[in-house]
Amino acid sequence: MSSESPRKIAAVVLGVCFVCSLLVSITVVSLRAKEEQNKKLDKLENILIAGDLETDKAHIQETFEKNIKPIIIDLSTGEDIPEDQYNEILNPEDFDLKAIANKSEYMNGMSKFV
Repeated sequence: MSSESPRKIAAVVLGVCFVCSLLVSITVVSLRAKEEQNKKLDKLENILIAGDLETDKAHIQETFEKNIKPIIIDLSTGEDIPEDQYNEILNPEDFDLKAIANKSEYMNGMSKFV
């Protein structure tokens, strides 16, 4: 009789699939923090490039902190929003236009930009 019964083949295939999916899941979870850090550095680098500032890959964070002051501007008046009016949504450090897209108090006339 053959040692390659359909049951054994299915067990080996399922075992290999389980091990591979486990390895992929572990890799994704372990690299998530690195991915977030790289996204942040990429955004900072793009801001430095737009400002025509030197973008040494090893010192992006330091160059940004030294040369750029993040602010939020009220588009209806053109004035800076004072820091005492910042909240969890209006915060230059974590600002995300998509996060406020459905909040009408922040979106006066801004729907065309989202």
